[in-house]
Amino acid sequence: MDSSCSWRIPSVTQIIFPLVALPALFMVPESPRWLVSMNRISDARAALANLYASGDIDSPVVHHQIIEIQHTLALEEENATTSGYAEMISTPGNRHRLFITVSVGFYAQWVGNVVESYYLSLVLKGIGITKTRDQLLISGCLQIWNLIFATVGASLVEKVGRRTFFLLSGAIMLVSYITIAGLSGGFYETGHHAVGTAVVPFLFIYFAGCDIAFLSMEVWPFRLRSRGLTVAWVSVVFGNMFNTFVNPIALDSIGWKYYFVFVAVLIAYEITVYFSYPETRGHTLEDMAMIFDKDMVRDDNTGEGIDKIGSAEQVERV
Repeated sequence: MDSSCSWRIPSVTQIIFPLVALPALFMVPESPRWLVSMNRISDARAALANLYASGDIDSPVVHHQIIEIQHTLALEEENATTSGYAEMISTPGNRHRLFITVSVGFYAQWVGNVVESYYLSLVLKGIGITKTRDQLLISGCLQIWNLIFATVGASLVEKVGRRTFFLLSGAIMLVSYITIAGLSGGFYETGHHAVGTAVVPFLFIYFAGCDIAFLSMEVWPFRLRSRGLTVAWVSVVFGNMFNTFVNPIALDSIGWKYYFVFVAVLIAYEITVYFSYPETRGHTLEDMAMIFDKDMVRDDNTGEGIDKIGSAEQVERV
C-alpha cells in the first residue's frame, strides 16, 4: 500500500491480542507469596491447595509450603541490609543475581535472533531469495516452528534443567550461526543459488536453539522480585534499541560479515552461562537462598550454614 494504511493497519491490529488477553487477568489467582506477605494466610493456603492438592487446604504439601514461604520471607526481612535498588548490590548473592539478570536481558537481544527475525527479508535477499511470496512462506513457517520449540522447551525445562537448556541452546545457535555466515559468504562469492538456499534449514535449526533457551529463570528473593524484573526489562530495551538502529545499517554496509559479531557474542554467552549460571531445576523459589546466599543463612543453634532453607524440620527448630 502506498498510503499511510501500510503502517496504520498493522499497528491497529496489534490491539487485538491484548484485548483477547485482558479478560484472562481476572481469572489469574494472586501469588501465594504475596498473600503470605500481606498476612492473608488463609487465602494463600487456598491458592496453594488449588494448585497442588485438588483443593485440600489440610494437605501436608500445602502446610509445608506455607511454612516454607513464611520462614523464607522472615529470613529475607531479617537479612535485608538496605532498601530499594541499592539492596541489589549489597551482598555477593545479590550481585550474582544482578549479573544473571542483566546478562540474560542483554543476550536475549544479542545472540543474533533480532537480525534473523526483524530483518529476515534483508537476510533472505542477501542469499538470493528475493521473491515476496518465498520470503512470506519462510517467515510464516518460522513462526509455527518457533511456537512448537518454545512449547517443547517450556514443557521440558523442569526435567532437563535451565542451565542445561541454556548451554545446549548456545551450542546449537553457535554452530548454526557459523554455518549461516559461511554459506552466506559462499553465496556472495560464487552466486550459486543452491549455496544461498542451504542457509534456510540452518535458520530453522538456529531458531530451534534460540526458542528453548530464554525461559524464565527466577533468582530474586520476594522483596526484590519486582525490581529484578525491572532491571531485566531495562537490559532488554537497551539491547533492543541498539539492534533496531544499528542492524539494518550494518547489514546494508557489510552484509554477511556482520554475522561474525554475533558469533563472538554467542561464544561469550556460552562462557557466561558455563561459569555463572547455577542450575535451578528442582528448587522452589524459597530454595534460591540455598544457591545464592549460603553465607548469609545460618542455623541459630549451631552457627553453621543451612543447606536447605525452610524445611519443616528447620522451622520447628527455629
